Amino acid sequence: MHGRPDLETASASLSVDARDPELRRADWHSPQYQPHRRKGPLKLGFLTFLTQEHRDPRTVLQEGLQLFHEAEQFGYALGLVRVRHFQPYLSGPIAFLSAAAQHTSTLRLGTGVIPMHAEDPIRLAEELQTLDVLSDGRVEAGFATSMPEKGIHTHWHEQVQTKQDSWDTFDSFLDRIAGVPVETEPGTFLWGLPEGSPAITRPVSPTLHERIWYGAGSMHSVR
Repeated sequence: MHGRPDLETASASLSVDARDPELRRADWHSPQYQPHRRKGPLKLGFLTFLTQEHRDPRTVLQEGLQLFHEAEQFGYALGLVRVRHFQPYLSGPIAFLSAAAQHTSTLRLGTGVIPMHAEDPIRLAEELQTLDVLSDGRVEAGFATSMPEKGIHTHWHEQVQTKQDSWDTFDSFLDRIAGVPVETEPGTFLWGLPEGSPAITRPVSPTLHERIWYGAGSMHSVR
């Protein structure tokens, strides 16, 4: 998440316009990319928007749960939901995926993507850790450090005014799910825990931090 020298070197060598198919092909076959190529059997996944425009939201969500259930029966490995605010798509991915976890047993459950500007890092960590425990470690959470929607007045504009603010929120979230304690004053007492226990987000999900993904929409984001 914080960058690796080999990846940074590789990204720096890309052309200005990496969308050119010939340049992509040349870059992809470069030796510096070989360690990062996926190995093993092909796995299939899907992304659903759960579009609710002109439709009953309950019907759409129920159909979405059926989709996840049947996709698992067909052998799909991953189901992703699109996340949007103030639009007729899914805005509560954690609640939906928690329900989907009860309708599946092997399908991995993901987001594509959660906009970080609209999240509290502590609360989000608690929700995703709970989902990961409920689903027996099947969460594959995707994020974007996007900016608040222009023209819509929310408290998000006060919290995230620059791209760095969004990165800082994301970094704080990564610390929480990695088990880094929140700073506390000496002698702080937490109910149900021995004196001196660290203030960490719970329930603990030890490997969730290994299944966090970032949606990069530009070469700057890739770096």
